[in-house]
Amino acid sequence: MVPCTEPRIDTNIMTKSNLTIEALKNLKQVGTLVSSSRYLAKKMIKGIPFGQDLNILELGAGDGAITKEILKKLNDNSTLISYENHSSFIPLLQNLNDPRLTIAEQCVSQISTNLPLKSFDAVVSSLPLANFELDFKLDLFKGIKSVLKPGGTFHQYQYSLLDYKLLKKQFDNLEIDVCL
Repeated sequence: MVPCTEPRIDTNIMTKSNLTIEALKNLKQVGTLVSSSRYLAKKMIKGIPFGQDLNILELGAGDGAITKEILKKLNDNSTLISYENHSSFIPLLQNLNDPRLTIAEQCVSQISTNLPLKSFDAVVSSLPLANFELDFKLDLFKGIKSVLKPGGTFHQYQYSLLDYKLLKKQFDNLEIDVCL
């Protein structure tokens, strides 16, 4: 599977219940049947030093559940660039109407070439890694490492530990936490 060549579905602004409908149409790209909980969103951004000016890159912003939590914590001099390839989610992200947010409606495979900023304090990912081919994942991790500042952090959630060994091999200081 090439993650970014899935058919793109243009719809009007979605509701939370439409997220499930879109996921059923294209689960490999959407990656989940329900929106991320506020508990997961808070856990995903734990450890990011929000008391300072930050550049954060979000991969797979979806319906904006984690995006909103990041924006709640960012100061006025910080930037969030959120990648989302599924066109049905773009209006939800645009409705956040926040000057610190830049929405990149494109594939994450272009992560290291098409960014307006070249280095980030944190990368927060909701990408469905288990749905991707190994080569794509390796290229993605290489891109993430190339845009992280020294000491920057990569935050990824998964529904299973299928990619644990791969993540451990790619990122030295891997920590696991559980969120129900």
